[in-house]
Amino acid sequence: MELRIITPKGQLLKSDTDRVSLPGAVCPFVVLSHHGSMISALKEGDIVYLKGTQPHSVAIKSGFVKIENDIIEVCVEL
Repeated sequence: MELRIITPKGQLLKSDTDRVSLPGAVCPFVVLSHHGSMISALKEGDIVYLKGTQPHSVAIKSGFVKIENDIIEVCVEL
């Protein structure tokens, strides 16, 4: 999968990943390969993604995510 994180100032991150945890507005959720298409609002929290076996995180205030065809596009306010 490919994770893309954008902010009002531009692209923050573009990375291949096997797993992404997102702070959904209703509840946190995990995205794995072949996840169904969806759009969701995000609340304050951490986006945690695996690059190889190493977890990385990005703290956000709010945002939206679009998931389609193994591409996770996240637009956030930091």
